[in-house]
Amino acid sequence: MGVLISFVLAPIVGRVAGYFGGWVDTGLQALMDTFKTTPITPLFMSLAAFIPVTCSAAMRFAFIAMILGLLCWGTLARQIRTHILAERTADYVLSAKIERRRHRPHHPAPSSIAVTSFSFIGLGRKDPVNSRGVMLQNTTRVDVLLN
Repeated sequence: MGVLISFVLAPIVGRVAGYFGGWVDTGLQALMDTFKTTPITPLFMSLAAFIPVTCSAAMRFAFIAMILGLLCWGTLARQIRTHILAERTADYVLSAKIERRRHRPHHPAPSSIAVTSFSFIGLGRKDPVNSRGVMLQNTTRVDVLLN
């Protein structure tokens, strides 16, 4: 549940911040930093007082997972924002601007998904470069899983 919350919230906030820039980016970065710097342990201690004693262990775990998902999306959103900022200056985006076509938000998104997918299957970026596809590909190696 926590991963699902993070994977829904982070791409939306990261793409909006990276695409629009300016004051939108500044405001969303402040929001990301707020969630990244929130101390989790005191928050859990204070929220534990509100969980009824009759709740099962599974319900408590689900509650903690939801809180973690709501608090830990800032790093992923920042990575997506950085990638979108880099894609804004790509040749195909500049070409679309030069041709006076309307610049739509869907330009950078397919490229970021393609780069991740190609890196995951071994056709894109390779290991010393840090990208989401390379990190996902590394999870299939036995030595990485053992460590």
